[in-house]
Amino acid sequence: MNVRLSALTDVGMERDHNEDNFLIVQSVIPFTPWDYQHDGFETPDNGLLTLVADGMGGTNAGEIASSIVVKVVENALSELKRIPVSDKDKETFLKNSIHKAKKVIISEAKANPEYSGMGTTVVMAWVINNKYHLAWAGDSRAYILSKGKDIEIVSKDHSLVWELMEKGLLTEEEAETHPDSNIITQSLSDSGAKLKPDSKTVELNDGDKLLLCSDGLNGMVSKTGIANILSQNQNDDACNKLVKEANRNGGTDNITVVLMEVSPFWSGDYSVEEVYEPITEKTIKLTGSDEKDNPSPIKNSDSIDKIESVKDNESVKPKKIGFFKNIWDKITSSSEEEPEIETNIKQKEEPIAESAEDPKLEEEVNKEENIEHKKKSNILEEDTIEKEGNIDKSDDEDLSEKKNSVDDKDKTTQITNENK
Repeated sequence: MNVRLSALTDVGMERDHNEDNFLIVQSVIPFTPWDYQHDGFETPDNGLLTLVADGMGGTNAGEIASSIVVKVVENALSELKRIPVSDKDKETFLKNSIHKAKKVIISEAKANPEYSGMGTTVVMAWVINNKYHLAWAGDSRAYILSKGKDIEIVSKDHSLVWELMEKGLLTEEEAETHPDSNIITQSLSDSGAKLKPDSKTVELNDGDKLLLCSDGLNGMVSKTGIANILSQNQNDDACNKLVKEANRNGGTDNITVVLMEVSPFWSGDYSVEEVYEPITEKTIKLTGSDEKDNPSPIKNSDSIDKIESVKDNESVKPKKIGFFKNIWDKITSSSEEEPEIETNIKQKEEPIAESAEDPKLEEEVNKEENIEHKKKSNILEEDTIEKEGNIDKSDDEDLSEKKNSVDDKDKTTQITNENK
């Protein structure tokens, strides 16, 4: 497996000295310190190791504590005679190194009162046979970025904010900017708190980028910001831009990054493959419940138009003056009003059909008896509007009789006039 290594540490914008440390071991057995190679190299059979330590204590020698953990791990690797067989055994070796480092830190603090209160966090990765074995204590992090996938925080911070996030009390976005993000629950120090480092083993894939960093980076740069820089840059350029971005955002702490890239090396825009999430019964129930308890607000102009249309519909509802009178008024209304009436009517379930009655019926339709008759026929009017203006057959018969009556009167009048 061909890999490329790069690293950078920086004091930041506010601190007067750097308490961070890092370690790169190019070969575990035989123990070989890092020999920078810009074009990369083949990983040895016994693997390589990267480490970041973030010292704490300010004037109380945080840099001493971080340098102690680096030295203890170096010694443990140099004394290693054979490689542990199983993944679990490799993880145990790393965690035992962390415990040894804590003991040395406590011993140094007792022997030197000026070092009292010093401590450090640590994260390290032993890369061997297409896997990396990770161990950590505190809030120094490990990220993995695979091409075409979302960046992942592989480690879990030993911090108050991370515990709140895991309990569902904070989102990942809220945790990134939480004011108590600096409160850690584990460290290599003389605090008296029990140390329980975590570990895990993860597969490495072609093109993966493994980043170890102190919280001076992720405290200033979001996960997405880190992913953008890693995806668009390689090697030293990526490390430089990560540190530069953290300083640009404030640089309130020391910043340390160690990057390992697996060939084929790549750069490009950060893009994530969309994951299809099928709609399940649970999803439907949750959505239905949310909509019922919290009605959705108006989201766009179409929704507003629909509400205004309902108001318009109410304003053009047939009044209690008779159905045919209303139809006649619509037929004889001005051409300017017709589009508005037609639009408003279409917002209902079905449009009202145009009347095909003879205009000669106007006088008869306006008669008081027909008005009274239609006042009593509310059901007829509602059915007519909802069912495309279908006219009740009984009304057709009444109208037919009335039309015949009118025709008879006309004939009678004509005969009378002829007789005269």
